[in-house]
Amino acid sequence: MNGRAGKGAAASLFFDRVADACPSKSAVEQNSCVCPLKVVAFVHYRLNHALEDPRQPRIGAAAISMKAVRTASGECSMPAKKKAPPHPVETVGLDVLEDTLSFYIRSINIALSRDLDHRLEGLDVARGTGKITTLLLVDSHPGIRPSVIAQLILRDRSAMGRLVDQMIDHDLVTRRNAPDDGRAQELHITEKGADLARKVREIATKQSSDFFAGVPEEDQERLLDILRRVYRRTLGLDQ
Repeated sequence: MNGRAGKGAAASLFFDRVADACPSKSAVEQNSCVCPLKVVAFVHYRLNHALEDPRQPRIGAAAISMKAVRTASGECSMPAKKKAPPHPVETVGLDVLEDTLSFYIRSINIALSRDLDHRLEGLDVARGTGKITTLLLVDSHPGIRPSVIAQLILRDRSAMGRLVDQMIDHDLVTRRNAPDDGRAQELHITEKGADLARKVREIATKQSSDFFAGVPEEDQERLLDILRRVYRRTLGLDQ
């Protein structure tokens, strides 16, 4: 057996040992086992086939201990486990926010808004702060002025103007000059807006009922009373 043939046989024998030790022999045969075994096999092949200097020592396949091969196989078949985050969400304290009412109100508002946007998907009032309130107030209070709605939804004049413009563009409301004051404007619902208002009332009522289904009705009424009083005080309506 010439030198090159001997090298080839050695490499072949080594690959056989690798395949026998690997948990997925077919993966080695198909050259798809991306693991330490494949790397070791490649290095062995290069040492025995690519080095042309006869003075360099040859590493025979028999010199590769099966213990080392099995160790490499174990490393291939047992990927490193992902380390758990240092602070799992279940164990994180909220610092001073734990006893801060405003934190819970803001967080619940985000969840409520997302849920309501999902239920209103495809309607002209979806994904827009203030649109629902404006639509319902115009429908239930014909001729209401934008400035009154702006106060109730905590919007400044320019923001309220843009909101009304959007609703006019969608043919939900109309804007007219007040008969008793030419400088003031009044809002009136359109037929399309009235139809949408009926749908929104049903969706909003059901959403609130579904979202707080796990809270006893008595607690809901108590919470509603507290928030209603805080809201009116914030707007200066109880002074």
